[in-house]
Formats: sequence, structure tokens, C-alpha cells
Amino acid sequence: MKRGFSVLEAVLACALFSLASLCLFGLMQFGFRAFSMGGQRMGLQAEQEAILMHLRADLEFTTVSSLRVADGGPRNVVVPLSVGPTNEPRHQLCCCGLTDWNAKNNYNPQSGLPNWDLYLIYQADLAPQGSLFRVEMGPVYYANDEGWNQFSSYSAAFPNLPPGLGANVAGLVVRRRQRLSSNLLGFEVTKASSDLVVRLLLFNSSAYRDPAGGSRRSQVLETKTRIAIRNRSH
Repeated sequence: MKRGFSVLEAVLACALFSLASLCLFGLMQFGFRAFSMGGQRMGLQAEQEAILMHLRADLEFTTVSSLRVADGGPRNVVVPLSVGPTNEPRHQLCCCGLTDWNAKNNYNPQSGLPNWDLYLIYQADLAPQGSLFRVEMGPVYYANDEGWNQFSSYSAAFPNLPPGLGANVAGLVVRRRQRLSSNLLGFEVTKASSDLVVRLLLFNSSAYRDPAGGSRRSQVLETKTRIAIRNRSH
């Protein structure tokens, strides 16, 4: 004669099944959060590498004397993070550039030095969730290799966002306006002898939950690099 389940056995079986299901869903949630956190970090790292690639390509071949930096107290921003507010610099950087490094007519036939024909500006805005822009200003015929003498006026006129594409600023036109990041926390530029030290901080746009504890945390990625300027002829 077959014996069925008692009410007590059925209740115990359901309880064990529910407990096992809760453990399984807890593990799945932990894995999802860890995967999401890793994906966000990989995205920030890729963005960071792209910014550093632009900086190295522009700065390694510019002139030391053309470097201009807008810094100071007004260019600092307080950003709220999960660990508390942080005060980070948002500098502006300007230097000479060249539209085409492979064109022969862009070089002086006697000295072989570049005939600089544009100014490059790296501009961090002042919003808490910041952005970093790369702006090309031109055309410039034989740009001053001592630096753009209107950069301080530019910085005062555009302390936050750069002017729009095609805008005329002090006789120069915005030829290109590129947003390199919309996850900027800090952008600090310091001259070190004939080199430039760049400190770049990126952070995730929305806080994520710690997979272990469940509390919200801000993910910050910081790098500090020294860029050697090779063109020291001026």
C-alpha cells in the first residue's frame, strides 16, 4: 500500500525549496552586480585610454613654450560621492598644433620646423558630472609658437562649456569640437620642467551597489601620467 505525504512533510519540503530558491537568486544577484561593476570599470578604462591617446598625440609634438594652462580656485568643483564630497580641479589646456603632419608645405623649408596652423584646447567643464572637450581653433597662419596670446580672454569668456562648432573667437573659428568624456571627475595639468604631468579622474555616472554589502558606492578611476614633449626647439 502506497503512503502519501503528510501535511508536515509537504510544508517542510516547500520551506526547503523556498530556502534553496532564495540562495540561488541571491547568488545570481551577486553575480549580476559584480558583472555590472566590472563592465562599468572596463568602460571607464577604455575611455581613459582614448583620452590619454589624444593627449599624447597632441602634446608630444607641440612646443614647450606654447603651453598655456587655466587653473586656480575658480576651476575647482565640489562633486558629491558615496564616500563624501571631493574638491577636484577642472583645468583648461592650450597648445599649438598642426592639421596635417604629413604635408610638406606645413614645414619651413629652411629650418624644417612646423608652420603651426591651429591651436588645440582641452577644456573641462564645471558641472558635477563633468565633460572633457577637445577643441581645434583655426585657421592660423604661422601660429605663435609662444602660445595663443588670447587664451586668457578665451578662458574668461568660456569658463564652462567651449563655444559651438563654427563660432568665431578672437578671429579664430572653432573647426572641431569633440567631447572626449562625459564621466569626468577631475582634470589637472601641471608643468614639470619641459614635460607635462596630467592627472585624470573618471567616475561612473550612477552609483552602483556593492555586491557584498549592498550599499551604494561611486566607482572612481584615477591615472597620473607624465608626457614628454619632444619638440623643444622653441
